[in-house]
Amino acid sequence: MQRARAGERIFREVEEFHKYLLDVQDLRTKLGVRIYAWCLLSDQVNLLLDPMGDPQRISEFMKSLSVRTVRRHNRIAKRNGRLWDGRYRSSPVQWGPWSLSSMRYIETLPLSMAGVEHIDHYDWSSHVIRMGFMAGYPLDDHPDYLALHSDETERQKLYRRLLTREMEDAEWCRIHNAIHRSQLTGDDRFIDQVEKATGVRLASRGPGRPKGSLSRTPRRRKARRRR
Repeated sequence: MQRARAGERIFREVEEFHKYLLDVQDLRTKLGVRIYAWCLLSDQVNLLLDPMGDPQRISEFMKSLSVRTVRRHNRIAKRNGRLWDGRYRSSPVQWGPWSLSSMRYIETLPLSMAGVEHIDHYDWSSHVIRMGFMAGYPLDDHPDYLALHSDETERQKLYRRLLTREMEDAEWCRIHNAIHRSQLTGDDRFIDQVEKATGVRLASRGPGRPKGSLSRTPRRRKARRRR
């Protein structure tokens, strides 16, 4: 996740959203990064990325994307200045239910942050690509998403069920806080394993795994408006 500094907007016109996604596609190809979910809001961007075994690719991807976006923003505004409120924030995600929960978290952000009544009505989220409403923008299928069903139509139906159920508050908060604090997203066993391997405290403790593979998605929240 990367957010604009106070008072700034990353995207003002449709063309700016489009060009950002073209940059995402270009860097995805050049760096070999997979993109499992994304959501572009006026003042922040949210991406679920897989560096394919090389964590340095995430840094290269985000640095290049940030620089391109700032240059374009300043050129349009005819100025020189900062756009971002700081470095991007990242949270390594445990595969399994937490991958699907992270995808859902990202794709339902427009409900609370963009004033839409239904995520089908928001064009700048990977949800519309995943559901087949639009094409031409980057999106890779996460293995845990593919595991929902072998048939694409049935898989879309099952995933839509995930999006229409509310996520437990504790689960929502764990993902939200992990992103903002650049900590781990996963259950305690996963966190323990990583902390033992690195010798570093990497996460606050919370719930175990999400409740069921078809557990609940984030409700619309007015108080929690940042990811």
